[in-house]
Amino acid sequence: MSGVKWIRIKTNISLDAKFKQIDTMPDADSIECMWFKLIRFSGRLINDGIFLINDKMAYSEQMLSKEFNRPIELIRKAMNTFYKLRMIDIEYEESDMEKQMVASKTSDKVKPEKESTHFVKLRTNEQNFKAIIAGNESFSAISRNSDFYNSVLMWMQHKDGKLPKAQNHYNSELSMTRLLNQMIRYADKFGITAVRLAIDSAISSNYMGIVWNRMDEFKKDADLASDDSSNDRFSVLSADFRAELEKSGVIVNQAINYAKLTTEQADKIRAAGVTI
Repeated sequence: MSGVKWIRIKTNISLDAKFKQIDTMPDADSIECMWFKLIRFSGRLINDGIFLINDKMAYSEQMLSKEFNRPIELIRKAMNTFYKLRMIDIEYEESDMEKQMVASKTSDKVKPEKESTHFVKLRTNEQNFKAIIAGNESFSAISRNSDFYNSVLMWMQHKDGKLPKAQNHYNSELSMTRLLNQMIRYADKFGITAVRLAIDSAISSNYMGIVWNRMDEFKKDADLASDDSSNDRFSVLSADFRAELEKSGVIVNQAINYAKLTTEQADKIRAAGVTI
């Protein structure tokens, strides 16, 4: 979203239930003003949904307070309000910024920030994904489930192969880990199969992002599939053709790796009656 110069806002936005709720709060005008400041700020700075001062450091309350020239108490109150009303889905961090600023005043030399051992900006999404989850218990829900892992891997491959490259590259460890944590949260709520269907849908539609607001729909599809006695969606394919697809990595369990799927293969799969 960085570099956006125009943002369209509906004139009836004040009729939205969330804004009506804000209007009942003390400092309602100040909180609403903060919302529009955030929108304006995001248009020139936001990175994959996260406010970043650089590739590794998220904006803290103190930094937003200085940026907007507003008391930190108002910043904290506004951000907590937006988070509770689900108007934002960002995890702005309390950082050691003050300590760093004090240290810089007492020392002539500032040590350069140490590079992450997991994430390298110039590597592909796939490479960074594998590096981040390797041995990291925080993402064991993905790494220990082959279906979940392969679906996320296919998403990273999809993003790597999509143009423009700059807009499809997760260029910070924070942005990628945020996505992985979001996938795990939705898997806990809706089930891994529903998350896999969401990823498959985004890839087949050639989207830049995953449509998370359709999770209820994907959950129903997942439940129907589990109730079906024949869960093998590729059973209608000929044995030779299926073996070819599995050997080439196009079919992984019950998912399709769209990064390796050719147009000819896709046409043949659809002709057999498989929806992709």
